[in-house]
Amino acid sequence: YSYTVKAIDAAGNVSKESTALTVKTTVETPDTEAPTQPKGLHSMGTTASSVDLMWSPSEDNIGVDHYDIYRETEGSMKKIATSNTTSYMDK
Repeated sequence: YSYTVKAIDAAGNVSKESTALTVKTTVETPDTEAPTQPKGLHSMGTTASSVDLMWSPSEDNIGVDHYDIYRETEGSMKKIATSNTTSYMDK
């Protein structure tokens, strides 16, 4: 890609364009590896109506985007939330 920039003042006068910048984008490496298993899931505290969950971060060659949290409901695990951090409060 090539880019240039022009400045425009309040009266609409336009500057000469900047020197062009040519940039070559990199080829994105496909993410084909799954993150490591989250470990150390534990409760940081409970009340009558909430459970505060925390776990150790997973590792990934590209990066972990988010975590899906599941709770057993009626005998099967159902997704209840998504978290961008290594903690979640189930209320």
